[in-house]
Amino acid sequence: SAEVLFAMICNLMDSFQLDSGTFRISNARFNIKEQIEKITKMMTTGFRNKNVKLNCHVAGDIPENIVNDFYRIRQILLNFLSNALKYTPPNGSVTIQLAKSKTTKGVLELDVTDTGQGISDTDMEKLFQPFNKVETLQDHQMNPYGVGLGLHIASSIAKKVGRGLFVRSKVGCGSTFGVTLNIDNLMRDPQSRPKVHSGEEKPGEEDEKNGEAQNFVVQTPNTRLRVLPYSPKVRMLRPQCDCVPILMIDDEEFNLMAMEMILGKFDLKMDAARNGSEARNKVHERSQKQCCSAYQLIFMDSKLPDSSGIELTAELNDQ
Repeated sequence: SAEVLFAMICNLMDSFQLDSGTFRISNARFNIKEQIEKITKMMTTGFRNKNVKLNCHVAGDIPENIVNDFYRIRQILLNFLSNALKYTPPNGSVTIQLAKSKTTKGVLELDVTDTGQGISDTDMEKLFQPFNKVETLQDHQMNPYGVGLGLHIASSIAKKVGRGLFVRSKVGCGSTFGVTLNIDNLMRDPQSRPKVHSGEEKPGEEDEKNGEAQNFVVQTPNTRLRVLPYSPKVRMLRPQCDCVPILMIDDEEFNLMAMEMILGKFDLKMDAARNGSEARNKVHERSQKQCCSAYQLIFMDSKLPDSSGIELTAELNDQ
């Protein structure tokens, strides 16, 4: 449950950044072979538990170090491997392959091939659309928790670390998902170099000048909500005082514990409310403070014991 929750949060954050134009790549030099081997070892247990063989082939002429954003490359590869594991039946196999592009100089091709059920031409057309999933009964049983963002995000990120994604698939014969990677991403996109801050500007000031701090709108069948301004900078959620910047409203104790653990990785603290009444009290108590009169971020469960999360969000947003 914690892994599912964490993955969904990361996907939504990435989706907001990509849609708003605030998504950034952080290029650095790293050993690509070593990192691919680490990911393979990390995933081995999951594949072994399902009795699916995981192979890894790295070409001998791959450069030892490349300049790119490995965190994002890792994100794409894990998405490929996760999908391959879900859709490959027991006794099947999945193969990771890294090689130089045969057609483009300075580019690597990283792909994952499975022996799963394959993808039809009709499903292929909507594969990279946000919130779209193949909805056959068999697919739902294999991937009941996915929300249809993973490949959409991977496709957008792939254009920033290389030349994009490629897919080859045939029903009944498996699929290959791959990404092209620039060996030196700085040479292709100098604008992706990390920004250097003087330390004099206020947190988020530069982003607001560039229009990067934006309001996001959530559309539901019955209502339209304006949610709190979103910023990609985690440091903006770290107040100078002792006030807790985040409130999570959820009646599942495990979800509260999982979120607290996830936020702790970023040195962030949160308050918890288990129903609408507690949430209103927490927000009211915070409004009485002089230094931080409002939470900077609220995570809301859509269904609470005493109220609708959607209606409660609208109510709190109007205060």
